[in-house]
Amino acid sequence: GNTNSGDGAYLPLTPNGSFFETSPTHQSTELQQLHNNNDEHHSPTSVNKVSHTSKSHNNEVHQWLKSINLEQYYESFISNEIDNLHALKHKDINSKVLQRIGIDIVEHRMQILSSITD
Repeated sequence: GNTNSGDGAYLPLTPNGSFFETSPTHQSTELQQLHNNNDEHHSPTSVNKVSHTSKSHNNEVHQWLKSINLEQYYESFISNEIDNLHALKHKDINSKVLQRIGIDIVEHRMQILSSITD
């Protein structure tokens, strides 16, 4: 009956085996934490997207308004979805439209309209 006692000798290895299985997974969670920390360092790439908003002062509408000394109306144009020169020329902008978006001074409206039609 030696075989039975031999089988019994192998039994204690199974708890030990499961114990060793848990420790490598413990290490991998630490590695994951390291990766997460690295991700935080690389996250500023998502911040760059903010600079691509239409309100950047490199905007062509801003440049154009600056060239005719009326850049104070920039926000009015942007908030009315006129954030590029293509929109400016193709939205049938007239004096009434300009007044509606907040350009109250007649001379300024005329100045803008004459600049668009150039």
